[in-house]
Order: sequence, then structure tokens, then C-alpha cells
Amino acid sequence: MELADQLKAVENELKDLLNWVSVFEDEYDLDKEVVDKLKDKLRNVAEKVGNISC
Repeated sequence: MELADQLKAVENELKDLLNWVSVFEDEYDLDKEVVDKLKDKLRNVAEKVGNISC
């Protein structure tokens, strides 16, 4: 697998994780402020990974 493909896979996994965070927020009534902070951090990492060029 090429590095670009690997990075895309990591980006997609992070986006999937963001979706799971949203599900857990609803199911477990998590604090919105905490969830928003976590989502922001995950989005930033996903964006940085997505912007890596090979």
C-alpha cells in the first residue's frame, strides 16, 4: 500500500471515530463542552493527516 493510501486510510479512520464520538455523546449523555473539544482535536488531526502530500 502506498503512503498516500495509508494516510487516506488514517484520515478516514479518524472521521469514523468522530462519528462514534457523536453516537456516544447521545447514548451516554456526555458533556457537550467535552465532546466538542474532543471533536475539534480529532478534526484537526484528520485535517493535518489529509493535508500531508507525498
